[in-house]
Amino acid sequence: MVERVKSKVGKFYVYEHWRPDKDVCFYVGKGKDNRAYNFDRKCNPFYKRIVRKLNKKGMCIEVRMVESGLFEKYALKLEIQRIAFWRSNGIKLANLTDGGEGSSGFVPSKKTRALKARIGRTKTHSPKTRAILSYNQKHRPKEYWDNISAKLKGRPLPKWHCKKLSEAAKNRPPISEETRTKLSTISKSRIRTPEWKAKAGASIKASWHKRAHRPAGMVGKRHSAESRQKMSKSRSAYWAAKRERESLE
Repeated sequence: MVERVKSKVGKFYVYEHWRPDKDVCFYVGKGKDNRAYNFDRKCNPFYKRIVRKLNKKGMCIEVRMVESGLFEKYALKLEIQRIAFWRSNGIKLANLTDGGEGSSGFVPSKKTRALKARIGRTKTHSPKTRAILSYNQKHRPKEYWDNISAKLKGRPLPKWHCKKLSEAAKNRPPISEETRTKLSTISKSRIRTPEWKAKAGASIKASWHKRAHRPAGMVGKRHSAESRQKMSKSRSAYWAAKRERESLE
């Protein structure tokens, strides 16, 4: 029987990866955030071999949580215990070590990060690899998406991020006529089911309700002369571009 390691609430957890074809654990790990659902272990050939076998069978790795809410030192101890438990019972794990190791807290240098970024930008996957990655992404468990959604809800974007989005929108090249034609064709050929129409209608009604009940401080607010000038220029440019497109048709 493995001794349970208790701690106050922390952000780390211990997880196990199971093979659904054999109903057996093949990997024990420690992590936080979405680590348990990241199945890309580039430095572990044994782990990658198992993932490939499961992908060929059309199966996904089953993630089982051993214990969560741990501080790192307790998570490391529990990881060691779980690896020892499975190996003592004759289970062959894909873990390369006995646990309690890794690169937690390690911060790579700027040179190393720049090198990894350059390699990542130039690397291309084969069609087979892209198909496998796409399948794994589409078949992630519901808990994975719920966890991401809960973390992103209500979180404001940092100012530097908003600034980059604004600059990208301002410098975005105009959409070509060929692209506009393709988008129009796709939109016209799309089948809108009654469920889709009902959902879209509810969303529009909620938007109007929100606008009707906006804070009193926004009602009757006047824009500055500079803002009105910018808005006027923007609308003038929009209509000029639209008239030019219509004249070319």
